[in-house]
Amino acid sequence: MLDWIENHDYNLPLYLHEFKAFAGNTIFLAGQEFKLCSKSFNSIKKQKLHTQKFEGLYKLDNGNILDCHEWFDPSWEDDDPEPFGAIYYDIYEPSAMDEDDPISLDGGVIGYSKTDTLKYFGRWLEDCKQGSIIEKIGETGMMS
Repeated sequence: MLDWIENHDYNLPLYLHEFKAFAGNTIFLAGQEFKLCSKSFNSIKKQKLHTQKFEGLYKLDNGNILDCHEWFDPSWEDDDPEPFGAIYYDIYEPSAMDEDDPISLDGGVIGYSKTDTLKYFGRWLEDCKQGSIIEKIGETGMMS
């Protein structure tokens, strides 16, 4: 680069760009590996939650990252009706990407019925003032 600059008569000040190697088609969060993807919320919002295709990482409109997966052992109050299934979720700041043990901003469990879709979960997050899902950025269960 310095040879090219000298050969083309550049003078000070010089502006340099930093380039980083892209590691491939995976991203990491909280010690988990996810297959990198980019799926707009509109293209996936009708997916039924019980198919577990919702599992993965999502970008929220406030810049935060949502990590969600099926919770197979939920415990509910005795007087509450048992849901069909449950989503366990954590919300992280964008800087948590590639950290092994990041601290979540928020998290919890939400039950769903057999007819609920990803749109239902998205509305619930909005109602809780956590942000709106804008795209899916990582998928689970896809690693070889």
